[in-house]
Amino acid sequence: MRDNARRTSDGSLAHLMTASGVSDIEALAHAIQRSDQRRAIERQILEAEARLVQTADGLPLDALREDIAGTGPDELMAQHAELTLSSSHVVEEIAVLSDSYGRLKAGFAELDGTDLAAKAEARRQEAISAMGDAAEQYLKLQTAARLLKWSMEKFRETKQGPMLAKASSIFSGLTVGSFSRLLVDTEEATPRLFGIRPDGESVDVTGMSEGSRDQLYLALRLAALELQVEQGLNMPLIADDLFINFDDHRTGAGLAVLAELSRKMQVVFLTHHAHLVPLAQEVLGLDLNVVYL
Repeated sequence: MRDNARRTSDGSLAHLMTASGVSDIEALAHAIQRSDQRRAIERQILEAEARLVQTADGLPLDALREDIAGTGPDELMAQHAELTLSSSHVVEEIAVLSDSYGRLKAGFAELDGTDLAAKAEARRQEAISAMGDAAEQYLKLQTAARLLKWSMEKFRETKQGPMLAKASSIFSGLTVGSFSRLLVDTEEATPRLFGIRPDGESVDVTGMSEGSRDQLYLALRLAALELQVEQGLNMPLIADDLFINFDDHRTGAGLAVLAELSRKMQVVFLTHHAHLVPLAQEVLGLDLNVVYL
């Protein structure tokens, strides 16, 4: 009976591995984790879009995007600062009007039915109307501020996305999977770059080892070169002993990255370390062109 249960379990796992495109249990667990992370991110996106629509005075997302299209980041930041200041002034005005409304209401309660009561009621209605106008202005300013923040984040994603994606892939290869990707934190005034490990731990650049920092800077430079190649600026790359702080394992990974780059541009690797020749031939094959000087 246990054998039947185990075969049923194995069959279910095999079906899940086939659907996930993986070949072992560990990879399946990683795929499930990534799937959970993706669903969480998609849920956050939907919640953010719902909040935008809720505070956007009835405008749909497409109309909001058109409304802020073509506005540069510097202009957006200036508008955001101006709206934030205006928002604080509106809040202060609401507080003043609320206090005025309280005093008028108290005075109205003390009146004995004379014409003063009618005048007080008129002033009360004026105060309520002024409060309504201030509240409406406050909501508009808050909506505009949220849209500006969202548009600045989208601008950063659009401009940094291709570079960061390429650098993440190269960095993961250079570190032999010690880091899975790179992440730019834009919540603070000055954006910060982090390396993300496979278990989700984030490591600041200052917290990386010297070798990992060398691999990070190399990944960023190679990603920039790839983007230049895609823009038609194809020039040879001459690399002079890039892997001084790399062990043999990561040197092999670095050679593999250069080999992949050589499919798009000419790569010349200079070294005075003879032991790298057999390692390069092992990684890249015996067809490697080696020139001794």
